[in-house]
Amino acid sequence: VDGGWSVWSQWTLCSRSCAGGVHHRTRLCDNPSPDHGGRSCGGSFNEAEACNEHPCPSENSSFSNTVMLLDYLSTHIYLSCYVVDGVWSKWSTWSSCSQSCGGGNQNRKRLCDNPVAQHGGSDCS
Repeated sequence: VDGGWSVWSQWTLCSRSCAGGVHHRTRLCDNPSPDHGGRSCGGSFNEAEACNEHPCPSENSSFSNTVMLLDYLSTHIYLSCYVVDGVWSKWSTWSSCSQSCGGGNQNRKRLCDNPVAQHGGSDCS
């Protein structure tokens, strides 16, 4: 089965409020995912596009200070929307027993990487 592209994500916020910024969007090769030797999707999984290309007002104006404040706030609000808490992965298989008879130990482990905590999200507990 050859892979097919999902729909594009929403555009990210523009990186700047004036004087030219960039925003991005992505898509996955999972509609369907390639299987049984099928080909992966052709083309790119991400796009970038220029945005807010208008000039910034004079740095001496109060409007310019407002724009800088809005840039700061929008960046922090954007990041707060994407806080990701860590989630435990599946347990590994059990290790071999440390003794052939008379007792022993077996171990298994799991990681907090499904996904890893990001942008201030909580680690697994």
